[in-house]
Amino acid sequence: MASGSIVGLDIGTQQIKAVELRPGKNGLVAAGMGIAPTPVGILQNNIITDPRLMGQTIKQLLRESGITAKKAVGSVAGQSAVVIRIIEVPKMTDAELKETMKWEVERHVPFAPSETMIDYQPLETGSALDETNPNMEVLLAVAQQDIVNNLVDTMFAAGLDPIAIDIEPLASGRAVLDVVGGHPVVRKQRFVNPVDAPFENNSIETVAVVNIGAANTDISIYQDGQLSFPRSLPLAGDSLTRSIAEMMGYTLDQAERIKRDYASVQLDRMAIYTGTAYGDDPNYQSPGFGEEGGEFGPTDSTRISGRRSARISGRSGRISGRLGGDDLGVFSNPFDLSSDPDTASAAGAEDPAGSLNLGKPTDPADLERTQPMSRGTLNLGRRDEPGGGDGAFAPPPEFEADQGFLGGPASDNDIKDQVFEAIAPVLGELATELRRSLDYFRSRAQGRSVDRVLLVGGSANLHNIGVFLQNELQVPVIVADPFASMQVTSKHYDPQYLQSIASSFAVAFGLAAREAVFNANPLPKKPRRPLVSRKAADPIDTTNPPMS
Repeated sequence: MASGSIVGLDIGTQQIKAVELRPGKNGLVAAGMGIAPTPVGILQNNIITDPRLMGQTIKQLLRESGITAKKAVGSVAGQSAVVIRIIEVPKMTDAELKETMKWEVERHVPFAPSETMIDYQPLETGSALDETNPNMEVLLAVAQQDIVNNLVDTMFAAGLDPIAIDIEPLASGRAVLDVVGGHPVVRKQRFVNPVDAPFENNSIETVAVVNIGAANTDISIYQDGQLSFPRSLPLAGDSLTRSIAEMMGYTLDQAERIKRDYASVQLDRMAIYTGTAYGDDPNYQSPGFGEEGGEFGPTDSTRISGRRSARISGRSGRISGRLGGDDLGVFSNPFDLSSDPDTASAAGAEDPAGSLNLGKPTDPADLERTQPMSRGTLNLGRRDEPGGGDGAFAPPPEFEADQGFLGGPASDNDIKDQVFEAIAPVLGELATELRRSLDYFRSRAQGRSVDRVLLVGGSANLHNIGVFLQNELQVPVIVADPFASMQVTSKHYDPQYLQSIASSFAVAFGLAAREAVFNANPLPKKPRRPLVSRKAADPIDTTNPPMS
């Protein structure tokens, strides 16, 4: 098991984020964190084209951020690079499941099986205890091998010792659901069977973690801390930037800076694009879960830890939201990306000895080694069993406050209105897709709804986006802060600025906390079958066989 400080490394299309967590007397301590821009052109189709250059960039980021730990966990992401599915198969033994997964990959993944690394993890769902249900659910993750190999080479070039490779939905969920105030959440080893304890009478809560990044938005629905529904949308921060650039005539770099300075969700005007009546008050909140002094308080400024927003105990109840066939007859699956041309990009060659691991803490001897890690030990976690860092985004040099980009008079309010007009259609589309995802999950979960939504990622910092989505989804929406109520010794950011960008670090935080969470939740040992004494067994009479 890994011990000591661990670095979580999140390499995105726009930014590289790193977080160092170390164990302390009162839980995990954030000892270092930093953000740096991703070198232009070095990430193509989610593949790092120059691991050495990327490694040098990361090494400089670690040095400037005061991060000294060497053990690190990285992640892979992207619709064209990683496929995450929850599939249903007949109940079977571990050996049978291992063989079955080889065939399931061909059914669910557009990559050539010989060019991928796979891992899977049986889910502890209600059906697992239901003896009348012949099926079981399995979390399957498949990544292009070239992407994993180049990521490992990059981490070596940065002077890091990679101990695991994870997937972003698990990392972001871990950051806001499995760590509370620096303390890993200890979950019950056995979950409550919904057959015996109906959902309305137990403490199982369903939470959607929405990671709004630069290139993609990941929607991950968790039941009792267990991933139940994954979906990735090619609609995120870059979509907002492109819309600003196209409508206002800016370059992408100019549009990005203007977005960060002026973008805001004008709630009273969003009704034009969504048909939702918010009233004339820009601080309007939906009734029932956002009243002043209520359980959740004002949601436009609330930033709380994931645990407070997700009171969860035990393992998962009924896991739903499968991406397989339509067993409801009338509700088709809009989220099967297996035939999406965007996911059929070139893949990378299978490491015969390697598999990505979805949940397994690594052996202590392996984690303490000093030699470079063989690619065969990479895992996504199976248990064995924003800006450039200064917080300020100045307008482009050619921008003048009294003239704007195009030479005409432009006040701050004028610019804000123009930016809003550019991003409003994209925000409306995002809200529609989120609503479709929640509705689809509800149809597969026997009517069970998502209890609340946690926003993370760089674009989660867009002003009023939490209130807007709460009004649209009619579900409490909170911008989550993984550093809430925990000790932060890093001096790289002042507390106020850190709070404003904390959600951007969710993936890096979850990667760094991986081993601590696994240590707190070891897998229970499988009970051994009782041995039957030969003497106690009835002898078989071979001389007088029974009559047929």
